[in-house]
Amino acid sequence: MHYYGGKDSVLVKVDKKGNIKKNQNKSACLTGGANSGGNHSDMDIIWSELGCRRYTPIECERLQTVPDNYTDSVSNSQRYRMLGNGWTIDVIAHILKNI
Repeated sequence: MHYYGGKDSVLVKVDKKGNIKKNQNKSACLTGGANSGGNHSDMDIIWSELGCRRYTPIECERLQTVPDNYTDSVSNSQRYRMLGNGWTIDVIAHILKNI
């Protein structure tokens, strides 16, 4: 995944008070809330020398293994909602491949 902060940027997970969670190197489950950066319950924050931010819609698309800008025909609020309520394509393909 590409982070806007450059090669020194890292993904850190923080709790709602901003405390860094340790030993968590995977993305939290995306949820379907609007204006949430795709995430309500377990905030994933991109932390870099430029500051911190939430996932972009394209990063959420990549986490869900859909093509970049697949959801760009609707507002960002709807994009986050669709991606949070969707299924990860690669996981579903793996589950269904033997049927």
